Amino acid sequence: MLGVIANQLFADPRHLADMNMATSVVAAHGAPFPIDGKVLRKTPGPVGMTRFQHRAVPAESAWSRVRVYYLTPRDTFSAAEHLAMVLRSTGRATLIGETTGGGNHFGGTEPVGPGLEMFVPVRRTSDPATGRDWEGAGVAPHVPTSAAEALDEALRRIAAR
Repeated sequence: MLGVIANQLFADPRHLADMNMATSVVAAHGAPFPIDGKVLRKTPGPVGMTRFQHRAVPAESAWSRVRVYYLTPRDTFSAAEHLAMVLRSTGRATLIGETTGGGNHFGGTEPVGPGLEMFVPVRRTSDPATGRDWEGAGVAPHVPTSAAEALDEALRRIAAR
């Protein structure tokens, strides 16, 4: 869905995010998404990692010309944070609300002993301009406000234009 949404919101092709995944996991299980060479491209990554580049491939859309406000309650997580990071880092939207939840490092649990498991991260997404991700820190809004007030704040900003 991120590709569909981004393709509607951007007027020009652009590099939106880098998704680095452990090469051993890609070899064992394949890529987590269909790699079409347009919205997602496999590119060289750091040692031991396979990089997937998330790109906007614009569609003919009126949405690429409208002002966007993205509301972020603190329980915004994972893919919704990916979109928040993309919209913030590209300047395509004004984020209004709370700092997101900070869930970015994808993985799973592995047994490490009788009755014990450990979470092992295998992939992270980052801003291609800064190399930073949002794990643990979340994505900060441009306009901090409570989740309950975010919609009213967005509507005030729309009315003021």
